[in-house]
Amino acid sequence: MANDILHRGEKSRAKDSNIATFLCLDFKDFFINKLAKIRENITHSLAILGPFSFSIASIAEVNSLDNFRPTDPEEVAMIINTMKCKNSPTDVIPTIVLKNCVDIFAHALSYLANLSFASGTFPKSFKLGHVIPLLKKKGSDEADPSSYRPITNLTTISKILEKLVLSRLRPHVHTSSNFSIHQSAYRPEHSTETALLKVTDDLNVAMDSKVCSTLLSLDISAAFDMIDIDKLVTRLDSVFGIRGSASSWILSYLSGRECYIALDGCRSPTWSTFCGVPQGSVLGPLLFSAFVSPISKIFEHFGIKHHQYADDTQMYTEIKSTTGPDARNLSECVDAVTHWFLSNGLLLNSNKTEFIVFGTRQQLAKFDTQSAMKIGVSDVHISSIIKTLGVQLDATLSMDSQVNSIVKSCNYHIRSLRHVRKSLTLDSTKTIASGLVLARLDYCNSLLYGTSDNNIIKLQRVQNNLARVVLELPWRSCLGESLKDLHWLPVSKRIDYKIALITFKTRCSNQPAYLRSMLVDRKHVLNLRSNDSLLLNIPRRGTAKARRGFSHAAPTVWNSLSLSVRQSISLGIFKKRLKTEFYRIAFGL
Repeated sequence: MANDILHRGEKSRAKDSNIATFLCLDFKDFFINKLAKIRENITHSLAILGPFSFSIASIAEVNSLDNFRPTDPEEVAMIINTMKCKNSPTDVIPTIVLKNCVDIFAHALSYLANLSFASGTFPKSFKLGHVIPLLKKKGSDEADPSSYRPITNLTTISKILEKLVLSRLRPHVHTSSNFSIHQSAYRPEHSTETALLKVTDDLNVAMDSKVCSTLLSLDISAAFDMIDIDKLVTRLDSVFGIRGSASSWILSYLSGRECYIALDGCRSPTWSTFCGVPQGSVLGPLLFSAFVSPISKIFEHFGIKHHQYADDTQMYTEIKSTTGPDARNLSECVDAVTHWFLSNGLLLNSNKTEFIVFGTRQQLAKFDTQSAMKIGVSDVHISSIIKTLGVQLDATLSMDSQVNSIVKSCNYHIRSLRHVRKSLTLDSTKTIASGLVLARLDYCNSLLYGTSDNNIIKLQRVQNNLARVVLELPWRSCLGESLKDLHWLPVSKRIDYKIALITFKTRCSNQPAYLRSMLVDRKHVLNLRSNDSLLLNIPRRGTAKARRGFSHAAPTVWNSLSLSVRQSISLGIFKKRLKTEFYRIAFGL
């Protein structure tokens, strides 16, 4: 709706139906040929490298999951009630009808799901995918099919069945000792922000140790579309103990699927898919994460730190030079990882793989930044800035580039909102402002802890300009009590708020494990009253750069909170008390 109000909706690429039909055929041929070409490259590379023979650490024994427990109408009704009112062109029953008649459909779908689980069969009528080509990046060449990502729109009933399976499959996979703790995609209390907090903390600590770190951001070509279904089912069995009718259901869900390209009211002929998990499906991300989970064993073998978010993989390590043993170890690890992906039917895209060296300005001045890392047969040269998980990281982790990007994006949306402000109510304007601008200011803003005052000023200026548009104030007028009236925390307090919120969630849930390990409760040998104050140990860091990391920022912010805030018994109470405390501090109340 916001896109429509601000006239930012995607323009139709083809007015003429004949042109749209040809485009559908072009997209269909491109996506099919792309996968065929990737398979050829994999076959050629494996012919040169030979079979994968690296010895991966043994897989731990796990409990088996032989079948999915039956569902009931109450569980189905809860899923239906929480679904958004979105329809797929392949839907027979609109979502709004399902929601309005939930008592009737919950019983029918519960019966259908139990039959499906018991037989280990996914209904064939729900295997047709409506594929929509979506631009990967704004500003990409719209005439180039490679600029698009094929997103599969599945039927609503299919998604209901998937959500029922997800609620049974996810706890089993995520609690398995064989599932990588450094995989943050689609896990409760995990996010792109928690993943980046872990990575940047390690990098900042390395700078404190007066050494540089190198990071490789790996990109997999058509990762979800290239998953080998038989290998996936075998891995779910051998690594996670998913067998019996549960395994049969997953195999039935993935195999025998068909899809077609839809564009501007036209569609291509239907074709069958023989590999991959549908992009846009509910189960796809979990199945992909489980498939690539064993790769963590390779990183551990070489002592290389890593983090994954679905198909995004960051591998990083401390390095003293490009010719020393650290560099050779990293190169050997890259070769092993590349070979593992090839042997599992996946191809690293060297054109999109990025390589960067982090350090202080003094450390980087002594480092050879002209070297390159070989990925397959291609050389990947060192970059000064990389973008990973939606955040731009520069070589010194100053976050200057990220702040400039945020400011540019926010100003664009503020100008758009300003043009239509007189046609909107105050409440609708605040809603749009929150979704389009404040959300960008808040995305991964915990990484900005300790950034330069200049960066904070830039971001605060953006928030001030947004407040003027929302309240219809003159462009350069003094804000006075405006932020206070809008109940918007200033940028610096929004950063502290996010860090405190992540700290509270992590302490309560013990997840993510990689962040919980950084939070050590302060204990005294003597039985002091301060032992009940829920304080955290603040690790010693020698430089201001290292004190920006989560391991130092989290306990620093947490210990600064009042006891009543730290002792909150629920997330809702904590957020309310935290907002009130920061609001009073920010506005001197």
